[in-house]
Amino acid sequence: MDVCRQVAKLVVTAGVAAVLVVGAGLGLGLGSGPAASAQARAATAPSVRRLASPAAFSGVSCKGGSFCLATGSYSKTGHPDLPLLEEWNGKTWRIMPEPPGTLFSITCGAPSFCLAATQPARSGARTVVWNGRTWRTFKHQPPDIYSVSCETPTFCVTFGSGLDIVDWNGKDWQSMPGAENGCGGPDCGYDNDLSCSSATDCRVTGSYCDDDDCNGTSDFSQTWNGVSWVASAGSPFAGSEVCTGHSFCMDLALPSKAAITRDWGNTWHDASAGLAAACRRAGNCSSFPNQSCGSPWFCVALPSAYSTAALTWSGARWRTAPVARVSGHLPKLTVLSCGSPRNCVAIGSYQVSPRSNPRLISEHWNGSKWQITQMRTP
Repeated sequence: MDVCRQVAKLVVTAGVAAVLVVGAGLGLGLGSGPAASAQARAATAPSVRRLASPAAFSGVSCKGGSFCLATGSYSKTGHPDLPLLEEWNGKTWRIMPEPPGTLFSITCGAPSFCLAATQPARSGARTVVWNGRTWRTFKHQPPDIYSVSCETPTFCVTFGSGLDIVDWNGKDWQSMPGAENGCGGPDCGYDNDLSCSSATDCRVTGSYCDDDDCNGTSDFSQTWNGVSWVASAGSPFAGSEVCTGHSFCMDLALPSKAAITRDWGNTWHDASAGLAAACRRAGNCSSFPNQSCGSPWFCVALPSAYSTAALTWSGARWRTAPVARVSGHLPKLTVLSCGSPRNCVAIGSYQVSPRSNPRLISEHWNGSKWQITQMRTP
């Protein structure tokens, strides 16, 4: 189970990086007429220079109102897949000291504490820690380096062996109580989506066999409430779920369904107001959006990689926020993270023509609109 989970996590994360450097050159219109033309002008940003070397970002983690850390890779003649790390300080991106190898995941508990998994090499894959200045090998390696979720420097969670779930308390990894409470039959196993939004709000899903012969399976869901893991009701739509704050989660099933919980999933409430109309305006709403919540009163979703607009939830209803275009070109945004309602970052690429090489692009949400933010190149 552990080996399969790690391999799956590696494949999925690596696939994100691959997708960033392969453009499809699709163009999605904003409609027609004066209103659409005005919207297109408002969403058009100044042109940005082409990168001297191909680059792609596979992960980004934002914390608070002015910090994000993005990991990826770039290539130059004779040196493919060199590691790349850039930090957002609320105003600009800057290149940080080179990571010790390609990083396949990143989770930040603070601007001075981030954990990431390195690419397997001769020395094997390992977890490294960012202290705000440099990367170092983490002295206390977690049992599952690819599934770590950190919310503070003294609270990180990952899978242990079997049904064990362990957390980092700032000194060591320890078993968390109640991890087996959701299992209702033989051969229990967790999925890969262990996630935390605070030290009092984590969620994990899994499945077990209905009988000893495993003629059928059932799903289960568990929630960490700060004291123990407890069995909880599954999300109502089995859609794309994201959590934040003390006990808040959003379950989004495009193009028209959304629900929220503020009590660890014990009760769910409809949050679909305006969603169907917003999806029609954004165009191409897919089943599994890229989404993040900056607070229990703000969430943002990119309904597809080539959306003309992001979907934003203000605590009451959904609206659209046009993505910034680059000299009229629609970007392909594939990596998203929010640290607050005024600090969200989306990273991807755009193409001048279907046959041109993809160019790196980053957009920042400042609380009212998306703006192009120039990322650096080595």
